[in-house]
Amino acid sequence: MFEAIVMLCAGLAGEPPCRAALLPGFEAADRAGCVAALEARPVAGA
Repeated sequence: MFEAIVMLCAGLAGEPPCRAALLPGFEAADRAGCVAALEARPVAGA
């Protein structure tokens, strides 16, 4: 999943706020931090 999100975010190079919202930790390329941030986010409809 991490790799798929990185590819999506790489395609959003012109949209840093969107990229930051989608993938916290992407700029630092910190996989562990990114995964932790994604897991901590509430899931819509849960």
